[in-house]
Amino acid sequence: MAASSEAMAPPSPSNKTRGQGEAPDLSRRIVLEFSPERVDEIDSMKVKLKMTTRKEMFNYAIGLLEWAIRQREKGNVIMVGNHDTGKYIEISMPALDSIEPVQPDALLSPLQSA
Repeated sequence: MAASSEAMAPPSPSNKTRGQGEAPDLSRRIVLEFSPERVDEIDSMKVKLKMTTRKEMFNYAIGLLEWAIRQREKGNVIMVGNHDTGKYIEISMPALDSIEPVQPDALLSPLQSA
C-alpha cells in the first residue's frame, strides 16, 4: 500500500504586520478546559512532537482532522498499517464515520469547475 504524498500545511503565520503599525487582529480566542491529567497528556505529546507551543500542536492536530475529513468526503478510509507485517487497521471514530462521500463535482472549487 503506497503512502499518500499529500503534505500537511504548517500553522498559519501571525496576522500582525511588522514595521507598518499593527494590522487588524483577525484572530479569535478559544478557551478550552481540560483536566490536569489531560493537560499532562497534551504536554507530553507536544514534547514528543518537538513542538514549542500548545498552539502549534493544536494547529497541526486541526490540520490532520481537516485532511481526514477531505479523505472521507472523497470516499476514502483512514488506515494505519505496518508494511513489514502486512497488517492494516481502519481508523474509526463516530465523527469521521458520519461523513458521507461528496459527489466528485462538489469537491471541485468554483475556479476548477468553471
